Parts: sequence; C-alpha cells; structure tokens
Amino acid sequence: MIMAPQGVDGDTVRLGPWFAKARTKHRDSRLPKVHARLVAALFDGGWTTEGASPAAAAYAHAHPD
Repeated sequence: MIMAPQGVDGDTVRLGPWFAKARTKHRDSRLPKVHARLVAALFDGGWTTEGASPAAAAYAHAHPD
C-alpha cells in the first residue's frame, strides 16, 4: 500500500507555495532554464506575474463547449 504524504488527500495539492518559490528563483536567475520552460508550459503567457492564468483555463475560455 502506498501512503500519501501527510497533508495530501489525493485530490488537493497546494502548489501555490511551490510556484511562489519558483517565481522568486526565476526572478533571481537561480531557476534552471529547463524548470522555467516546464512551468511556463503550464501557464498562458507570463507565469511570473501575480495574475498568471493557467493554460487550461485560457484554453477553456477560448474553446467553450
């Protein structure tokens, strides 16, 4: 049996703090470029801005059912 880390219920993972750290490292030129490209692929446009929009949300907005 695989146990989930404490504080993770299998449905919700709090990525906000991780993205905040990645954004800070990126601004300080300490985030590896491969990591920056990976994170940028998850967002529509500039992921380092405070109002960054996830790419899935931008896609859903542009392609409503």
